[in-house]
Amino acid sequence: CVLPLNTSHQSGNWSEITTWNCGRIPDHGADVTIDSGDSVTLDSARSVGSMVILGSLAVSGSNPLNLAGSFIRSGVFTPGSGAVTFNGSGVQVIGGDATFNDLVVSPGVTLTTGSAITLLGSLVNFGVTQETRSLSSPGLQTFGLAGIGIDVTTRGSLSSLLVERHDASHPNAALSQQTGRWWYIGPTGSGYTANLPLPYA
Repeated sequence: CVLPLNTSHQSGNWSEITTWNCGRIPDHGADVTIDSGDSVTLDSARSVGSMVILGSLAVSGSNPLNLAGSFIRSGVFTPGSGAVTFNGSGVQVIGGDATFNDLVVSPGVTLTTGSAITLLGSLVNFGVTQETRSLSSPGLQTFGLAGIGIDVTTRGSLSSLLVERHDASHPNAALSQQTGRWWYIGPTGSGYTANLPLPYA
């Protein structure tokens, strides 16, 4: 038996025992690794802890993937037409640039990333998304989870931007000003200018 468990052994469908070390398909809630050089197809709905993609993971059709932990991608992720749901608690992390179709953030989750995220479908956000960008020059910074772009025209000493998205009315908003969405933007540095168009919620 080749260890560790919950790590791919060769290319194949997720549901096939030959795909996995020790011939054991990962249990519900397991921390799963797609090993380097392996191409795994998600051919049915799965719920895991963390997901580490060193090789390739392709979602077949609309099969959903539920994550209670982190999503770390240094290999290839092909999202298919289904949803990836982050349904743990507290902070969950996306590591590495990634493209998702539909993405769901469950209540109580803060989904945080310093990577570039692209959404082909929609975001359903019952928690908080939190994106950080490091800056070394002026230019347009796109925040895929927040659904906004910030065009830094003069950088000054601005070194990073933090953007949070809350899909709820701001707690201090008057009834007539409640839009069902608000953003928090936290710059690090000074002497900068930027343009920030916000979509109406």
